[in-house]
Amino acid sequence: MNKEKINAGIDRMAEEAKETMNLLSDKIDRATRCGNEKAARIKRSAKAGLRRTTNAVQETVDRTAERIRDKLSE
Repeated sequence: MNKEKINAGIDRMAEEAKETMNLLSDKIDRATRCGNEKAARIKRSAKAGLRRTTNAVQETVDRTAERIRDKLSE
C-alpha cells in the first residue's frame, strides 16, 4: 500500500469520526426538544459528554495517523 492511500484512509477515518459525532449531536437535539428545564440540563450534559468523546476520538485519530506516517517514513 502506498503512502497516498494510507494518508487518504487516515483522513477518511477522521472524517467518519466527525460525521458520527455530528449525527449523535443531532440526535441529542431532537431527543431534548420538549423545552422543559430537565430536558435542557440533560441536553447540556449530553453535549458536554459528546464534546469530550469527540476530542478523545480526534486525539486518537491524530496519534494513530502520526504513528502510521512515522512508520512509513522509516
